[in-house]
Amino acid sequence: PVRYAKDPLLSGYIGDQRLVEMGEQPAIIAERHGKGAVIRFANNPIFRGFWRGTEKLWFNALYFGPVIRSTELPK
Repeated sequence: PVRYAKDPLLSGYIGDQRLVEMGEQPAIIAERHGKGAVIRFANNPIFRGFWRGTEKLWFNALYFGPVIRSTELPK
């Protein structure tokens, strides 16, 4: 799975508690649901078109959803 780094803050501001909560947690989780797939993003990859290149993540989830396997999360 796609995970945040242990220290995910590169720039800007994030509260201390949220920084601890995000560290090493999944950023994208995929699950099979019936004949389809549910792909969950921790953040909106196309928010206001701000980040260059992240729309590819969204398009891949949209078009390749049927062939994406479920995420194996440790218990």
